[in-house]
Amino acid sequence: MRTLTVTLLLVLSGCSLFHGERLGKPLKNLKPEQPVAQWIQAVRSSDQAGFYHVWSDKIHRNIKAFKPVSRKEFCKQFLALHAKLWVDGFPGAKDEDFTYSYAGYDTKGEVTISYKGKEVDPKLISPLPVVLENGSWKIAIVPGP
Repeated sequence: MRTLTVTLLLVLSGCSLFHGERLGKPLKNLKPEQPVAQWIQAVRSSDQAGFYHVWSDKIHRNIKAFKPVSRKEFCKQFLALHAKLWVDGFPGAKDEDFTYSYAGYDTKGEVTISYKGKEVDPKLISPLPVVLENGSWKIAIVPGP
């Protein structure tokens, strides 16, 4: 009976995790490195929504104030700039080629990106500040190309 209960709990918890993903609801970034990894994936796949959703609320407010009607155009322009950087800087890269290290506190810090075991040149991509907002880690600046 105890085995059945444990199995049932594991199945139900697994279903709830996949259910959120399947319905398009973003899962919380529970590790400080996650928004940076998602940002890289969004750039590499030209995912505007993914590119936008990893940023902090402060960035969202600034974008709305700066270009209230054209968030999609703003993201599209930034994606184009970043996509060129990634294609030129990391030709043929795969997600598993990148690793991330976090240095900081419980609610804020910086994530450094490494490519194939070597830290990425800070002139290319400096360590990205991240903050914990409402239980989810977010990038605290719009990374520049």
